[in-house]
Amino acid sequence: QIARGREGQVLTLQCVDSAFTLAQGSANAINFMDSRGTLQLTSGMVLTFVYTTSNTAWNEASRFRP
Repeated sequence: QIARGREGQVLTLQCVDSAFTLAQGSANAINFMDSRGTLQLTSGMVLTFVYTTSNTAWNEASRFRP
Protein backbone atom coordinates (compact mmCIF):
# COMPACT_ATOMS: atom_id res chain seq x y z
CA GLN A 1 0.00 0.00 0.00
CA ILE A 2 1.21 3.49 -0.84
CA ALA A 3 0.15 6.31 1.47
CA ARG A 4 -1.35 9.61 0.36
CA GLY A 5 1.23 12.29 -0.39
CA ARG A 6 1.51 16.07 -0.45
CA GLU A 7 1.24 18.21 -3.59
CA GLY A 8 4.40 17.85 -5.66
CA GLN A 9 5.91 15.12 -3.48
CA VAL A 10 8.03 12.62 -5.44
CA LEU A 11 7.99 8.85 -4.92
CA THR A 12 10.55 6.61 -6.63
CA LEU A 13 10.22 2.82 -6.75
CA GLN A 14 12.95 0.43 -7.91
CA CYS A 15 12.48 -3.31 -8.41
CA VAL A 16 15.31 -5.10 -6.61
CA ASP A 17 13.75 -8.56 -6.94
CA SER A 18 13.30 -10.53 -10.16
CA ALA A 19 9.82 -9.03 -10.70
CA PHE A 20 6.64 -7.84 -9.00
CA THR A 21 3.28 -6.42 -10.02
CA LEU A 22 2.10 -2.95 -9.01
CA ALA A 23 -1.68 -2.44 -9.18
CA GLN A 24 -3.89 0.63 -9.07
CA GLY A 25 -6.17 0.89 -6.05
CA SER A 26 -9.36 2.81 -5.38
CA ALA A 27 -7.96 4.84 -2.46
CA ASN A 28 -4.72 6.81 -2.83
CA ALA A 29 -4.64 5.82 -6.47
CA ILE A 30 -1.63 5.54 -8.71
CA ASN A 31 -1.88 6.41 -12.39
CA PHE A 32 0.41 4.86 -14.98
CA MET A 33 1.48 6.75 -18.11
CA ASP A 34 -0.16 4.14 -20.35
CA SER A 35 -3.44 3.98 -18.35
CA ARG A 36 -3.04 0.31 -17.41
CA GLY A 37 -4.52 -1.03 -14.18
CA THR A 38 -1.41 -3.06 -13.36
CA LEU A 39 2.25 -2.91 -14.27
CA GLN A 40 4.82 -5.72 -14.10
CA LEU A 41 8.14 -4.37 -12.84
CA THR A 42 11.25 -6.35 -13.67
CA SER A 43 14.67 -6.34 -12.03
CA GLY A 44 16.28 -2.88 -12.07
CA MET A 45 13.20 -1.07 -13.36
CA VAL A 46 12.62 2.37 -11.81
CA LEU A 47 9.33 4.29 -11.68
CA THR A 48 8.94 7.87 -10.50
CA PHE A 49 5.59 9.29 -9.40
CA VAL A 50 4.51 12.83 -8.44
CA TYR A 51 1.56 13.35 -6.11
CA THR A 52 -1.16 15.71 -7.32
CA THR A 53 -3.97 16.89 -5.05
CA SER A 54 -6.30 17.73 -7.97
CA ASN A 55 -6.85 14.02 -8.61
CA THR A 56 -5.52 12.80 -5.21
CA ALA A 57 -3.22 10.36 -6.95
CA TRP A 58 0.39 9.42 -7.54
CA ASN A 59 0.91 10.10 -11.26
CA GLU A 60 3.72 8.32 -13.07
CA ALA A 61 6.26 10.87 -14.30
CA SER A 62 9.00 8.59 -15.65
CA ARG A 63 9.87 4.95 -16.27
CA PHE A 64 13.31 3.41 -16.75
CA ARG A 65 13.95 -0.14 -17.94
CA PRO A 66 17.60 -1.22 -17.93
